[in-house]
Amino acid sequence: MICIGNYSVPKLPEISGMELLGSKAIHSHNYRKSDAYEGKKVLVIGAGPSGIDIARLVGKVADKVFISYGGTFFFKTPNYVIHKPLVESFESDKVKFTDETEEEIDNVIYCTGYQYSYPFLTPECGIRVEDNWVKYLYKHIVNVDHPTMGFIGITFKVCPFPTFDIQVRFFLEFIKNPSRFFREEMVTDILKDVHLKAVPPHHVHLIGMPLHRTYFEDLANTVKIRKVRPVIHRLYEVLSNNRNVDKRYRILNDEEFTEIK
Repeated sequence: MICIGNYSVPKLPEISGMELLGSKAIHSHNYRKSDAYEGKKVLVIGAGPSGIDIARLVGKVADKVFISYGGTFFFKTPNYVIHKPLVESFESDKVKFTDETEEEIDNVIYCTGYQYSYPFLTPECGIRVEDNWVKYLYKHIVNVDHPTMGFIGITFKVCPFPTFDIQVRFFLEFIKNPSRFFREEMVTDILKDVHLKAVPPHHVHLIGMPLHRTYFEDLANTVKIRKVRPVIHRLYEVLSNNRNVDKRYRILNDEEFTEIK
């Protein structure tokens, strides 16, 4: 099992003028504390979980914090987080957005994800990464060319530890009799999933809501293992939609949870 995750090699966008920023720009991989941004004008690029969390934390001490993203925004943010469209270009102390507005900035934090990288695998392993699509992994786990090789934790926008748990349990059950799964059938299943998602290659391993339920169910049904409890799905959905609020919860049973006041 390859369990190195996918949070070590930063992926950066290509934006005109970004080279002018120098040390004023970092990737979220290198973010540690918000103190360094006190009184600054900060631009966060990317509105995934990391982008939202960092914008919220930095915004408490910064003069201004902007969050730039494309597409639809699904999460709540504090009122002090200023939403902006995609970045068109940078100057040394200014950013221009695709809606032609401009803002002065002191720092930029790229929350733009990571690249899959497996430098320890030889070509004979049959794994290649093309536009951040790891080819070919059955159910995002099993190497179709060497089905006793499994990858754990490469899916993203998921509830991490329940995902790791069911992926490991899936793979351990799978390798008891890998010969019952034919390569052609596994590749067909992969390509069918990609077609139904209708996403670019770099989003093939994105699960997200509500597909996380479907994915977990599929893993459990395929090799007949214990399913993830419904309460885990519900708690994940509640927490994902309220990332700006720090709350604690207690799981009561397989279906219910309650907030700890």
